Amino acid sequence: MDTVSADLEDELSCPICLCFYRNPVSLSCHHSFCKECIQKTLAAQQQAKATYSCPMCKVELGPFLELHKNFQLCSIVEKFQTASSKGKQGKEKASSQGKEIICDFCLEQPHTAVKTCLTCEASLCQAHLSKHNAKAAQKDHVLVEPSDNSSLQERKCGEHGKLESPAVQHTDSVHPRRAKLMCWRFTPWLAVQ
Repeated sequence: MDTVSADLEDELSCPICLCFYRNPVSLSCHHSFCKECIQKTLAAQQQAKATYSCPMCKVELGPFLELHKNFQLCSIVEKFQTASSKGKQGKEKASSQGKEIICDFCLEQPHTAVKTCLTCEASLCQAHLSKHNAKAAQKDHVLVEPSDNSSLQERKCGEHGKLESPAVQHTDSVHPRRAKLMCWRFTPWLAVQ
């Protein structure tokens, strides 16, 4: 059953960020992606003055793009996450007593997390970490020592809801309450001093 769950996780994961689909949309070629992921990819193609193409099949999409929300996929992901969270609740109770962080992707048999990805907001065991790191799209993801969900929630920007990077000071006044953290949303545009 563990293999079935892992296979289903793969099918319910965006091929760009490798996380569960968030607001999934489909291209005219019928491949699906997180809306934010495909918008960033298409924006990069536009900046490179390239023709729009699907990151999966490389088919040219034409000058006028239509992103259609994939309601069925959205529903399936939500149901899968709800079902898997019931199993995770038992794991979290056990891990909170021993401060052991459990991999968010091991549904049937819990494994101890070795890293937490701040970009995916997920804790990963060694097997899932290897799979995570094997994807080129995730090479820029920030990995830290394993931390639980409550630790991640404390590190979210109150303004944008995005995780903040440790040990970096803001150079703007958008986030005055978190002087030693920088919102991921503004990472590319802030000058770090």
